Parts: sequence; C-alpha cells; structure tokens
Amino acid sequence: MTQSQPTHISQLPAYARGLVAAAREVAPSLDVFPVPAARLPATERLLLDHRRDMTPTLERYHDATIYLDVPASDDRDDWYHRHSILRLQGSGRAVEFGMIRIHLPALPPPVQQLIRADRMPLGTLLHRYRVPHVGSPGGFYLVTGLGQFASALGIPPDSRCYARANRLLLPTGTIICELLEILPPPAD
Repeated sequence: MTQSQPTHISQLPAYARGLVAAAREVAPSLDVFPVPAARLPATERLLLDHRRDMTPTLERYHDATIYLDVPASDDRDDWYHRHSILRLQGSGRAVEFGMIRIHLPALPPPVQQLIRADRMPLGTLLHRYRVPHVGSPGGFYLVTGLGQFASALGIPPDSRCYARANRLLLPTGTIICELLEILPPPAD
C-alpha cells in the first residue's frame, strides 16, 4: 500500500524521497522536514554541511575508529541497498544511521565484494581503495518519528534528529551512491 507523502517530503531530491519511502515501510511515522544549513545546530552543521563522505568526518570528530552495523540490506540489479549504523569502536555508540543505495558498477570489483560483505563503511572502503569522489549534498533535514530506527540508534523514539541527503560522485559525475545520513542527538 502506497502512503501519501506530505508536501515537505516532496521537497526532497527524488533519490531521497525513494529512500524515505522505503524507510517508512519499517517506520511509518518517519517524517523529514527541510532545514536551511544556516539553521542547523552548530554540531550538526559541522558534521553535515560539507562535500566529504561521513565516515572520516565522524572519525575525526569523535577521535575514534568507526565500524559498520547493517540491520538490513538488499542486492537489486546494479544497486545495493542497505540501512546502516555507524558505531564507535570500543563504546559501540551509534553516531549515524544511514539509508543508502550504492551503484555497484561505479566501483572496482574488490570494493563491490567488500560492500556486499557489510563489514566496512563505504567511506572507509573508498579511502582504502583510493576511489576519488566528492559529495553533493541535496539538502538538510529535521527527522522525526524514527520508530524502530530510534531503538537501533539507542535514542528515545520521540527524538528529533538532523540529516542530509547526499550523493557521492566519481570525478566523471557517475553516481557512487545516494543516501540519507541521520545523526542521533549529540551525547550529553
């Protein structure tokens, strides 16, 4: 059954609307509201308002190695879809929840195999295999109604989180991935 989308959902880039629609199958109350970058809280702006991929950005910010937790994935045609949680090595604290579609043919075969293994974050693989890329943020958002995703992040279900829609591109403009990156509220 298709759910109607509120007007603010229609303001997301088309790829992000698809990711949100898929996430709403698991968390029907998920909602996403556009927020100008200048109105993001300081920490969230630092972590979201740039053209880099998130894994190294979060590792630098938290001064910790990040590992990947994948509660759901699906390999369809040339696209690998997954819900992923980036966690801090040692504490296991979640520092990002992502909904991502990875265009496998854009990447070398060894990277494709490692992506399907769900053991390392995409950003780690791109750096390790020296795949040149740049981010292309498609907007910033307030996210509510995370449902079971909140539980996976270890935050209360009524938490308000900030996110960005993003694409990682090869220098040729070929899409590596399309994703929605959601940050849990900063730890106290």
